[in-house]
Amino acid sequence: MEKTRKIGLKEILFMPLGCLLQSSPVIVIALVVVLIFAGDYVYYNLNIDLPGYASPDTSDWNISNGFESINTEEGFTWEISYENVRTTSFNGLVRHASPIRENKFPMLSHDILITTGDYADPSLVNTSVSNHHFVWRATGSDYPHGSINLLHTVPLNEEIRSQLTAIRNGQTVHIQGREIFDIRFYKDEDKWNSKWQDAGCNTLLVTSVEIVFP
Repeated sequence: MEKTRKIGLKEILFMPLGCLLQSSPVIVIALVVVLIFAGDYVYYNLNIDLPGYASPDTSDWNISNGFESINTEEGFTWEISYENVRTTSFNGLVRHASPIRENKFPMLSHDILITTGDYADPSLVNTSVSNHHFVWRATGSDYPHGSINLLHTVPLNEEIRSQLTAIRNGQTVHIQGREIFDIRFYKDEDKWNSKWQDAGCNTLLVTSVEIVFP
């Protein structure tokens, strides 16, 4: 009579790895490439928290009372200038929400496209966001009515950042804040190194987030 052997838990867990090691190098390389592209897409496009990448380490940030400068123990400095002292409100339907991953400007957190009127209707206007720029195209001959704004957000605090991370496409939101003119990055004894300034969008120090619907 043929004897049977019980398969241990360790063998079960390592079965996929064993199959992978027995596969041809072409299959292994193809799988690695797919995993790299999938990870890259998730990291740059999905508005979710990732372990180790959820938010910048702000423990050594020294932020001025008016959020006009940020200094770190490493000697990095960011100077933030504003367009005005007023608070600006953005209300409408979200048609894009993704994280911003800019190493020189870690205070920037999200790209959020907020639309109203015809711009909020996918059957009337197509929209897309890439590399912090948005494009829209009307599906008909009529010029769209309404508004479309791409926000580059700088959360006032961690609570605001978490609220921005909870935003999803198709939600109606109400976001308030102060519009930023530019952000200048200094290092190496205050030598100016780089600058962030939007072109036709709205960089915003976000002070309030409300998901109205759903």
